Amino acid sequence: MVFVSLAFAASNVQADQARCGQVLTGSITLGNDLLACAGDGLVIGASGITVDLNGHLVQGTGLGVGVRNPGHHGVTIRNGTIRNFDHGVLLQAGSQGNTVAGISFDQTELAAVHLSDADGNQVRDSHVSGFSGAAFHLAGGSSSNFVGRNTVAAGNGEAIVVEGGSDHNRLEGNALSGSSDSGIRVDFSSNTVVIGNQVAGGSDAAITMTGAPRSVVQSNNVHGVGDAAILLTGSTANVVRFNTLGQSADAGVVLSGVSDSLIKANTMSHAGDAAISLLLGSSNVRIIDNQASHSSDAGVFLGDGVGNVVRGNVLLSNTTGIEVSGGSLNTIEFNTANAGLGTGIEVGGSLNATVFGNTTDDNGTGGIVVDGAALSGDVRGNQANRNGGDGITVTGVGTGVNANLATGNGGWGIYAASGVLDRGANGARGNAEAAQCYLISCSDGRDWVAPVRPPEPLDPLEIGLEGGMAPPPELRGLRRGKRRRLGVVICGQRRASRAGKRGRGRANAKKAKKAKPKMVCKASYRARPGSRRLTGRLVRDDRSFAGGRSKVRRGRRGRITMTARTRPRAGRYTLVLTFRNRAGKATVVRKPVRVR
Repeated sequence: MVFVSLAFAASNVQADQARCGQVLTGSITLGNDLLACAGDGLVIGASGITVDLNGHLVQGTGLGVGVRNPGHHGVTIRNGTIRNFDHGVLLQAGSQGNTVAGISFDQTELAAVHLSDADGNQVRDSHVSGFSGAAFHLAGGSSSNFVGRNTVAAGNGEAIVVEGGSDHNRLEGNALSGSSDSGIRVDFSSNTVVIGNQVAGGSDAAITMTGAPRSVVQSNNVHGVGDAAILLTGSTANVVRFNTLGQSADAGVVLSGVSDSLIKANTMSHAGDAAISLLLGSSNVRIIDNQASHSSDAGVFLGDGVGNVVRGNVLLSNTTGIEVSGGSLNTIEFNTANAGLGTGIEVGGSLNATVFGNTTDDNGTGGIVVDGAALSGDVRGNQANRNGGDGITVTGVGTGVNANLATGNGGWGIYAASGVLDRGANGARGNAEAAQCYLISCSDGRDWVAPVRPPEPLDPLEIGLEGGMAPPPELRGLRRGKRRRLGVVICGQRRASRAGKRGRGRANAKKAKKAKPKMVCKASYRARPGSRRLTGRLVRDDRSFAGGRSKVRRGRRGRITMTARTRPRAGRYTLVLTFRNRAGKATVVRKPVRVR
């Protein structure tokens, strides 16, 4: 087959005059602007034609469609500006194999490009600004379309929407910034590929999918969005891999009610909540070889799901490395959870959890904690070094402790409660407690050998996917980032008592009048596993400015009220929280806060 390239001089191209609302039955190279069109700008009247706007403007009055295709095939619409219509380009039912390219859309009320029951079309290399509703909208069963290499600037709506049973669409290489809502939203449409897009700004989740099974979110770059970076809800067999996510106001990746899915080799930093969060029974999810740093909560959070696997992740300088709260048969293995403000790995209220081959070093309060509600687990082959509290704490009855190493920790090397199973081969040395281990027999661990992670197999959901790549290089350094979002402590004057206000008794009123109003400071917390009581202090330069006590419920969030003689000045302080369990054992958490 021989391809012949034909080039035409601009002077030889015949420019055609057109009018608003004209029905086109042949190809056209537009020779004039269409201004103040009261209805449609142009209407496609035949298949296989090309509408070259030739750099001209098609402008409406806020109604109608810039270029309407009522169902023709193989039409190309290109090279111009469409402004001030309900829809810029509308491909209606039956429109197949059409191309929309090189168009600048502005001031569209409903969508710049809208596909309704239109299959196999390309929408590419175009620019959208000043839009409402959506920039690109695929609905009504529009399937097997390509939306790629477009740019979307500030608008009052969503950049790309796929919904209503619109399956097998591909969204690739788009640059989406500043939309007032989601960057990409896919609802009740399957087999969608979202690949290589850039999403920045926006007040909602960057990429959100609901009821979108067998969809792939790959190699996207998301920064500075007002909610989660990637949110998947109520689906199965999804793949989220190779994405770079940073500075989202909420979590990095959230799976809610999702099953049999893969989160692999993503790089996340400075999430406003957990970097990866599994909620509402998300089960059989594989979280493999991700990197997360400087998250405001856990690097990985597992809720009440079953059979999830967290393997090979590098989690540095997060509030907690990995937190498991409920569920059963979850496996946490071969992860690195270092330099966190709190604990490296926490397992609470989870049945038959496996914690194997992990490294938890240099965390603020402890290496690994398996609390009393986490029953019949398996803790083996882990190492916990130089943590602020105990290296490994296990209080869950029926949990086995085997072949772990704990060195140089600020409390016990390994601490166990009655009912924990000592399965031997544990080692500890250089920990603050002279006995090194409590209710666990420990050697000095000098002959301890770390378990070796076997090669990672290709996940079944990755078979046939394009763009396979190695996980990104490990995050460098263990120091906490300077840009960590500080918690806020609010201080103010305590309100006068109701007795003083209502005048119930002269004595009470006189006392209320003479007594100086107390200053109170309120701070949020999340109770440590097994804790019952909490003492809080607000400290700066080794001086305590406020303090208080409270009863807590393990694992729950709450607020502690601390009293102060005078109002602390605004600025940075350290909030020192001491959690005590029923036996009186203390766990101390220190975190930087800002008083206002």
